[in-house]
Amino acid sequence: MKIALSTKRKLPFVHGTLPRPTDDPVKGDQWDACNNLVIAWIMNSVSDSIAESILYIESAAEIWKQLDKRFAVSNGARKYKLNKDVYNLKQSNTSINECYTRMKGIWEELSAMNDLPRFSVVTDEITNFLQALARQNEEQRLFQFLRPCSFQWKIRGVGWVSVGKGGKEWVRVDKSDIFF
Repeated sequence: MKIALSTKRKLPFVHGTLPRPTDDPVKGDQWDACNNLVIAWIMNSVSDSIAESILYIESAAEIWKQLDKRFAVSNGARKYKLNKDVYNLKQSNTSINECYTRMKGIWEELSAMNDLPRFSVVTDEITNFLQALARQNEEQRLFQFLRPCSFQWKIRGVGWVSVGKGGKEWVRVDKSDIFF
Protein backbone atom coordinates (compact mmCIF):
# COMPACT_ATOMS: atom_id res chain seq x y z
CA MET A 1 0.00 0.00 0.00
CA LYS A 2 2.82 2.38 0.88
CA ILE A 3 4.43 1.77 -2.50
CA ALA A 4 1.21 2.62 -4.33
CA LEU A 5 0.70 5.75 -2.25
CA SER A 6 4.31 6.77 -2.77
CA THR A 7 4.12 6.42 -6.56
CA LYS A 8 1.07 8.69 -6.56
CA ARG A 9 2.78 11.12 -4.14
CA LYS A 10 0.04 10.62 -1.54
CA LEU A 11 2.08 9.38 1.45
CA PRO A 12 1.87 12.79 3.18
CA PHE A 13 -1.89 12.25 3.48
CA VAL A 14 -1.49 9.04 5.50
CA HIS A 15 1.52 10.31 7.43
CA GLY A 16 -0.40 13.45 8.40
CA THR A 17 2.44 15.70 7.21
CA LEU A 18 0.33 17.64 4.71
CA PRO A 19 -2.24 19.69 6.64
CA ARG A 20 -5.44 20.87 4.98
CA PRO A 21 -4.98 24.44 3.71
CA THR A 22 -7.34 26.79 5.50
CA ASP A 23 -6.36 30.08 3.85
CA ASP A 24 -7.49 29.21 0.30
CA PRO A 25 -10.86 27.48 -0.27
CA VAL A 26 -9.80 26.14 -3.71
CA LYS A 27 -6.68 24.50 -2.26
CA GLY A 28 -8.79 23.19 0.62
CA ASP A 29 -11.18 21.56 -1.87
CA GLN A 30 -8.23 20.06 -3.78
CA TRP A 31 -6.82 18.68 -0.53
CA ASP A 32 -10.25 17.19 0.34
CA ALA A 33 -10.42 15.49 -3.07
CA CYS A 34 -6.95 13.95 -2.65
CA ASN A 35 -7.67 12.92 0.95
CA ASN A 36 -10.93 11.26 -0.15
CA LEU A 37 -9.12 9.50 -3.00
CA VAL A 38 -6.59 8.06 -0.52
CA ILE A 39 -9.44 7.02 1.80
CA ALA A 40 -11.15 5.25 -1.13
CA TRP A 41 -7.91 3.41 -1.98
CA ILE A 42 -7.52 2.30 1.62
CA MET A 43 -11.16 1.23 1.89
CA ASN A 44 -10.82 -0.87 -1.29
CA SER A 45 -7.69 -2.53 0.08
CA VAL A 46 -9.14 -3.84 3.33
CA SER A 47 -11.78 -6.45 4.13
CA ASP A 48 -15.43 -5.41 4.37
CA SER A 49 -15.47 -5.73 8.16
CA ILE A 50 -12.42 -3.49 8.52
CA ALA A 51 -13.84 -1.01 5.98
CA GLU A 52 -17.03 -0.75 8.05
CA SER A 53 -15.01 0.09 11.15
CA ILE A 54 -13.26 3.02 9.44
CA LEU A 55 -16.13 4.16 7.23
CA TYR A 56 -16.89 7.42 9.07
CA ILE A 57 -13.34 8.63 9.66
CA GLU A 58 -12.75 11.69 7.50
CA SER A 59 -8.95 11.79 7.52
CA ALA A 60 -6.66 9.37 5.69
CA ALA A 61 -4.04 10.02 8.37
CA GLU A 62 -6.45 9.02 11.15
CA ILE A 63 -7.51 5.87 9.29
CA TRP A 64 -3.84 4.97 8.76
CA LYS A 65 -3.11 5.55 12.45
CA GLN A 66 -5.99 3.30 13.53
CA LEU A 67 -5.02 0.54 11.09
CA ASP A 68 -1.39 0.77 12.18
CA LYS A 69 -2.42 0.46 15.82
CA ARG A 70 -4.74 -2.45 15.06
CA PHE A 71 -2.23 -4.44 13.03
CA ALA A 72 0.91 -3.65 15.04
CA VAL A 73 -0.17 -6.34 17.51
CA SER A 74 -0.45 -8.99 14.79
CA ASN A 75 3.05 -8.14 13.53
CA GLY A 76 4.48 -9.87 16.59
CA ALA A 77 2.72 -13.10 15.71
CA ARG A 78 3.77 -12.75 12.06
CA LYS A 79 7.40 -12.12 13.06
CA TYR A 80 7.33 -15.21 15.26
CA LYS A 81 5.95 -17.32 12.41
CA LEU A 82 8.53 -15.99 9.94
CA ASN A 83 11.41 -16.67 12.34
CA LYS A 84 10.04 -20.15 12.92
CA ASP A 85 9.85 -20.64 9.14
CA VAL A 86 13.52 -19.68 8.80
CA TYR A 87 14.58 -22.26 11.37
CA ASN A 88 12.25 -24.96 10.01
CA LEU A 89 13.36 -24.48 6.41
CA LYS A 90 15.01 -27.55 4.92
CA GLN A 91 16.82 -27.88 1.64
CA SER A 92 15.31 -31.33 0.99
CA ASN A 93 15.57 -32.10 -2.72
CA THR A 94 15.71 -28.48 -3.84
CA SER A 95 18.76 -26.65 -5.15
CA ILE A 96 20.79 -24.24 -3.07
CA ASN A 97 19.40 -21.40 -5.18
CA GLU A 98 15.80 -22.39 -4.41
CA CYS A 99 16.58 -22.77 -0.70
CA TYR A 100 18.31 -19.37 -0.64
CA THR A 101 15.47 -17.71 -2.57
CA ARG A 102 12.85 -18.99 -0.09
CA MET A 103 14.97 -17.87 2.86
CA LYS A 104 15.71 -14.46 1.31
CA GLY A 105 11.98 -13.85 0.85
CA ILE A 106 11.43 -14.51 4.56
CA TRP A 107 14.36 -12.25 5.51
CA GLU A 108 13.02 -9.43 3.36
CA GLU A 109 9.56 -9.66 4.92
CA LEU A 110 11.11 -9.63 8.40
CA SER A 111 13.26 -6.61 7.49
CA ALA A 112 10.22 -4.75 6.21
CA MET A 113 8.53 -5.28 9.59
CA ASN A 114 11.41 -3.77 11.56
CA ASP A 115 10.58 -0.28 12.67
CA LEU A 116 13.89 1.40 13.40
CA PRO A 117 14.01 5.01 14.56
CA ARG A 118 14.82 7.77 12.07
CA PHE A 119 17.85 9.96 12.72
CA SER A 120 17.82 13.66 11.92
CA VAL A 121 21.57 13.97 12.51
CA VAL A 122 23.89 11.11 11.63
CA THR A 123 27.17 11.11 13.51
CA ASP A 124 30.21 8.90 12.94
CA GLU A 125 29.24 6.96 16.06
CA ILE A 126 25.77 6.23 14.67
CA THR A 127 27.25 5.26 11.29
CA ASN A 128 29.71 2.86 12.94
CA PHE A 129 26.93 1.35 15.06
CA LEU A 130 24.66 0.81 12.04
CA GLN A 131 27.51 -0.76 10.06
CA ALA A 132 28.29 -3.15 12.95
CA LEU A 133 24.59 -3.99 13.22
CA ALA A 134 24.43 -4.71 9.47
CA ARG A 135 27.52 -6.96 9.68
CA GLN A 136 25.98 -8.84 12.62
CA ASN A 137 22.72 -9.24 10.68
CA GLU A 138 24.56 -10.58 7.63
CA GLU A 139 26.51 -13.02 9.78
CA GLN A 140 23.29 -14.28 11.36
CA ARG A 141 21.76 -14.72 7.90
CA LEU A 142 24.81 -16.67 6.75
CA PHE A 143 24.42 -19.08 9.67
CA GLN A 144 20.67 -19.36 9.02
CA PHE A 145 21.31 -20.08 5.36
CA LEU A 146 24.02 -22.68 5.90
CA ARG A 147 22.09 -24.56 8.61
CA PRO A 148 19.47 -26.27 6.37
CA CYS A 149 21.91 -27.06 3.56
CA SER A 150 23.17 -30.57 2.90
CA PHE A 151 26.76 -30.09 3.96
CA GLN A 152 29.82 -31.54 2.35
CA TRP A 153 32.38 -28.88 3.19
CA LYS A 154 35.31 -28.59 0.80
CA ILE A 155 37.39 -25.67 -0.26
CA ARG A 156 37.69 -25.27 -4.02
CA GLY A 157 39.99 -22.36 -4.82
CA VAL A 158 39.50 -19.24 -2.81
CA GLY A 159 36.19 -18.90 -1.00
CA TRP A 160 34.17 -21.61 -2.78
CA VAL A 161 32.38 -24.11 -0.59
CA SER A 162 30.52 -27.25 -1.61
CA VAL A 163 27.18 -27.36 0.15
CA GLY A 164 25.20 -29.57 -2.20
CA LYS A 165 24.65 -33.27 -2.05
CA GLY A 166 27.59 -35.10 -3.57
CA GLY A 167 29.57 -31.88 -3.88
CA LYS A 168 27.61 -30.81 -6.97
CA GLU A 169 26.70 -27.30 -5.85
CA TRP A 170 29.21 -24.61 -5.01
CA VAL A 171 28.53 -21.32 -3.26
CA ARG A 172 30.93 -18.39 -3.13
CA VAL A 173 31.49 -17.54 0.52
CA ASP A 174 33.86 -14.92 1.87
CA LYS A 175 36.80 -16.73 3.49
CA SER A 176 36.23 -14.84 6.74
CA ASP A 177 32.78 -16.46 6.95
CA ILE A 178 34.05 -20.05 6.77
CA PHE A 179 34.44 -21.62 10.19
CA PHE A 180 35.86 -25.13 10.77
